[in-house]
Amino acid sequence: MPSGVKCVIYGPEGIGKSTLASQFPAPIFIDTEGSTRYLDVDRFDRPTSWEMLMGQVRYIKDNPGIYKTLVIDTGDWAEKLCIDHICAKHNVDGLEGFGYGKGYVYLKEEFGRLLNLLTEICDLGVNIVLVCHAQMRKFERPDELGSYDRWELKLSKNVAPMTKEWADMVFFCNYKTVLVQDPKTKTMKPQGGERVLYTSHHNCWDAKTRAPLPDMVLLEYASIAGVIPGSGAVAQPRPQPQTPIAAPASPPTPPAAPASTPAPQAPVTQPNADAELNEFLAQGATIEPEDPAWSLQTPAGASANMQALYDLMRADSIYPAEVEGAVYEAGFYPEGSSLDIMADDFIGGCLVAGWQNVKKMILSKRIATN
Repeated sequence: MPSGVKCVIYGPEGIGKSTLASQFPAPIFIDTEGSTRYLDVDRFDRPTSWEMLMGQVRYIKDNPGIYKTLVIDTGDWAEKLCIDHICAKHNVDGLEGFGYGKGYVYLKEEFGRLLNLLTEICDLGVNIVLVCHAQMRKFERPDELGSYDRWELKLSKNVAPMTKEWADMVFFCNYKTVLVQDPKTKTMKPQGGERVLYTSHHNCWDAKTRAPLPDMVLLEYASIAGVIPGSGAVAQPRPQPQTPIAAPASPPTPPAAPASTPAPQAPVTQPNADAELNEFLAQGATIEPEDPAWSLQTPAGASANMQALYDLMRADSIYPAEVEGAVYEAGFYPEGSSLDIMADDFIGGCLVAGWQNVKKMILSKRIATN
């Protein structure tokens, strides 16, 4: 018997996660928070305890031919039931009452029993869909330009990574805001709010799939039906939506190397920089601005942070287009976003404060393309 798929669907509230789950083949819902009362689906009575929820899951295991999909909506409310069960069992007021993180270990073990049971049901040919809310958390990595917000599963620190590992597919739902150019001011402004489904990992969210899907599809079941067992005659995934962003300006073409040998320069050593990059800097291999006028200009009305950024770019002979490209590659802004539409606190707290990392990214890219 072919097995089903284990799928996690998460995103901000009200975006349509439950509706998407209801379109899976022959679903039965375990509605832990009472949010599906407006959906025309089969459901168990709302579980009021962890034991009741586990009993409902065991019923599907014992009767796998009745439904093709089991939906738990939501995983984070199911986790609350699990926490209440553990605390009542050990007669403590909360997980912190165990001391030394033991409560979170108990939670991981107990929630893991649910995931193991769901895996057994999946092996019987039933699809498993775990719907979860999303939360934003400040994330910081030493090799990035700076700290940034990212979407994560609204589960505890031990349960969230275990759940992501358990799933075959982790889909992140969100509103896709696009940038369009104002024809009068020539500035980029956000518009839209199309609902999309992300299927691959990004700096700003977790997602994955073991099936061939585009990185982003429209938030509708037809987009993923082709990889869900039991869907019958299904449509092929729709192509990735296009973002109407004005094409970014091409960076200036570097001038030809001068015939004369440049005067030797003192080596510039970056802390923790690559040996190849240090050698590149030691040789004085920089690209001077092609337009002398640009080196004298800072945008009119620029903030103090923007002024500081342009001072750094002039000092290191780095073009705005190169900085914009580094920002895009790091996942902070969409491709084609210009510096003048970026938040001022991002300019100061990320680009200026993390200039050495920005510079390293840009010069490393020059090495790779030269």
